[in-house]
Amino acid sequence: MTELIIKNDVEKKKLDGYQLVFDYKSAAKDMQIPSEVMLYLEDEVQHEFPDDPMLRELHILRALNNYVAKNKKGQ
Repeated sequence: MTELIIKNDVEKKKLDGYQLVFDYKSAAKDMQIPSEVMLYLEDEVQHEFPDDPMLRELHILRALNNYVAKNKKGQ
């Protein structure tokens, strides 16, 4: 199972057994997203949506798609 960045024990207990719906980690690996970008996105989205892991996944996936699209235009 892919692990989410979990910053506190309360959230960890809520997410025990949670399985990703939007597998953004595999997508990021396929897109060759730098780890610094992933850490930044996960941290930002965690602050925006602390209680909704599925919404965090969706927003990260959308941000990854935007990141790739913007970097392709710059090449």
